Amino acid sequence: MKNKLTAFIKPKGGAKILQFGTAFFCVLILLFQLMLLWQPQWILNFSTYCFCSTGSFLQQLTALFSFSLGDVFYVALFTSFLIGAFKFFHPKTSKALKVAILWGTLFIGSSLYTVFFVNWSLNYQKNILPQQKEIYNINQGDLIHYTLGLLKNLNDLESSNLKEEMLSTKEIYKEARNAYVEQDARFEKLLPSSPKSSLISTLLSYMGYGGYYNPFTHEAQVNAKLPHFKLGTVATHEIAHQLGVAPEDQANFIGIYIGMNSENKNLNYDANLSALLYCLNDIYQIDAELYEDLRECIPENAKNQWSEMRQFWNAYNNPLEPLFKKVFDLFLKSNRQRQGIKSYQMVTRHLISAEKYGWKPELGLCN
Repeated sequence: MKNKLTAFIKPKGGAKILQFGTAFFCVLILLFQLMLLWQPQWILNFSTYCFCSTGSFLQQLTALFSFSLGDVFYVALFTSFLIGAFKFFHPKTSKALKVAILWGTLFIGSSLYTVFFVNWSLNYQKNILPQQKEIYNINQGDLIHYTLGLLKNLNDLESSNLKEEMLSTKEIYKEARNAYVEQDARFEKLLPSSPKSSLISTLLSYMGYGGYYNPFTHEAQVNAKLPHFKLGTVATHEIAHQLGVAPEDQANFIGIYIGMNSENKNLNYDANLSALLYCLNDIYQIDAELYEDLRECIPENAKNQWSEMRQFWNAYNNPLEPLFKKVFDLFLKSNRQRQGIKSYQMVTRHLISAEKYGWKPELGLCN
């Protein structure tokens, strides 16, 4: 037993290099953690610089490919892990190879975590919303007033000339990107690529996710299985992550805010509907009877879309979905989002306070 442990603790050849590499990244992570305690602003500024510089380069690189490199990266990583685990536990695998597999896995894990920590995880500590206390001074009257405004917007939009022809998926993603450029022309350069349909959309559906941002390739992936009308607001949400907005409540707010201010009526409609559903959920917690009354005021098309969305998620309902959600909830809480997965619902407070106090959010870290 002692000889076996010695072989892993004091490897030889290439495994020894992997051991030193693992130790290097572990020390680097420790130094970053200490710097975060000693000089938090310095390390946060350094993190922003890394995110913006690598993000710009990687977005230009990934824009050359029509498919998601991030999906390919994750699939390749997961496949390599399974192959490595199979060989490690196979009885015929030599001790030297097992040592190399172990230290190779630790090296890859520590290096990826270092990149993730500096390039993305620290973004959860950066707030792009105004800091005034009155932002959160939202009462029930404000919620009802804002909800009634959303209902009026939807009715007005439904009676206007919404495009009847179906936009292609790529056109929807392009409109989502253009909605940011409409707010600030600098986003033309900051967002060289549009979101992409995920190659693992079916898996995302079973996991209960509408999309995801890949911090290693800086790509915004959208679950292409979603009902067509929902693609735009999911795309604007993931673009917010591309711009460095990490907290889910803030990314959710930015995505809906951008859609509601878009010149594209279809995207505007979808964003207003998304905001309405969040508000109705809040109202239901306060007054179930008022919730039912307001539901009756929803335009017919919006009701149909809402129903289609529920049917979609019901079709992919499975016993493992709560587990995936729990893992994501723990991930968010570990990154200082106390509300965890419930932070998505906080979007109503941001939307209402933005209208009530007339402030506009920063749309990212790099502008």
